[in-house]
Amino acid sequence: MAIPLITYDDYSYSSKNIDELLKFQDPIGAFETRIDPKDICIKVPKKINENKLLLNVPVGVKDIFLTSDMPTRYGIKLIPQSTQNIDSIIVSRLKSAGAIIVGKTVTTECAFGASGKTRNPHDLSRTPGGSSSGSAAAVSARQVPLAVGSQTSGSIIRPAGYCGVWAIKPSYGCIPRTGMLELSKSFDHPGFFASNVEFIARAIDSTSGCDSKDPASRGIEQTNILSNLHAKRSAPRLIFLKPYFWHALDKVTRASFEKIRNNFCTDEIFLDESYENLEKIHNTIVFFESSRNLKKFFKNKSFEVSDFLMDRIALGLAISEDDYKFATAEIKLMNKKIIELFEGYDGIITPGTLGDAPKGLKYTGSRVPMIPASTFGLPVINWPIVKSENKLPVGLQIIGLPRFDSELVITAKWLESNYTSL
Repeated sequence: MAIPLITYDDYSYSSKNIDELLKFQDPIGAFETRIDPKDICIKVPKKINENKLLLNVPVGVKDIFLTSDMPTRYGIKLIPQSTQNIDSIIVSRLKSAGAIIVGKTVTTECAFGASGKTRNPHDLSRTPGGSSSGSAAAVSARQVPLAVGSQTSGSIIRPAGYCGVWAIKPSYGCIPRTGMLELSKSFDHPGFFASNVEFIARAIDSTSGCDSKDPASRGIEQTNILSNLHAKRSAPRLIFLKPYFWHALDKVTRASFEKIRNNFCTDEIFLDESYENLEKIHNTIVFFESSRNLKKFFKNKSFEVSDFLMDRIALGLAISEDDYKFATAEIKLMNKKIIELFEGYDGIITPGTLGDAPKGLKYTGSRVPMIPASTFGLPVINWPIVKSENKLPVGLQIIGLPRFDSELVITAKWLESNYTSL
């Protein structure tokens, strides 16, 4: 089946209109670095795959992924600043698909510390969420149609929910992490923010598949979602997961979720009490692993880091090896029960945030709703369809089985196509 070049969603890219795009200011502070418009022609990839899935598409990249022609600062002030002459795997594969990397987007410090300068395009007084703040905001503000992010706990789905954009955190290992700052080997996931489902399909098809340097990607094959994205299919079998924080959502938000549940879901479930400690167990693993990966920044005068980041590193270094091993064992015991939730269903729909974005830029919001998908490596998509009583975006997660990323994206496309206004 022939795959058409991108000519939808008001995007039809050429060097000329990307040049115009880059001349706009960045009032929301989404970018840490942007290429000079006069350099557009030399940024066009020289070696492009035959499928040209992302030909001339401008892409923002979270500033924790190595880029050969731009500095990578990890959201902190590095002294000295330098550019490594290497691309992360995800960037290399994007370029091979024809994408043009137009800049590095703002991240919280090392995707673990203090928040950055980025504002929420829907309300400049509110956080865009973190840690992939700039990537979510850049897509929301239509500065780019596609941006790279990462999620260890909630750093893709949370900002996607607050900024009202499509996004995917794929299955664990779907996209190799080679050349990405390592926080937690157990839970780090690269992923994407996009203006529509088709860009998600093109991005995953372009970047998925095994890389020998990332053990998590072993045995993972490259997806071919786009060839089946528009094919006719029967309605997916979906179930609604009602979270414990349900009554904390405002009435307008709850009503929106109830309509979606009634239209698309055949049943409703709850997580039982055995998952009450999941956040604590998840945090034990994240803090243990992240602190040991980031301790080079701890009390090192070569770097300017916040007290907040230093405190989090210190907290993680204080976790014992025994507590870490106990937490990893608990996750393995819980994993089977999580998979059993999908029995007879293609996916789960559940709130993705605790409401709309909090006011202020310091606090990037709760990651509680996203912890199950991150902990168990489940693929999850944010569907930007729900709004709060403040008329601001609220996250909605569509969660699939691990390594069923293609099926999840196709389900999201079906929902997008069959949705009628709330």
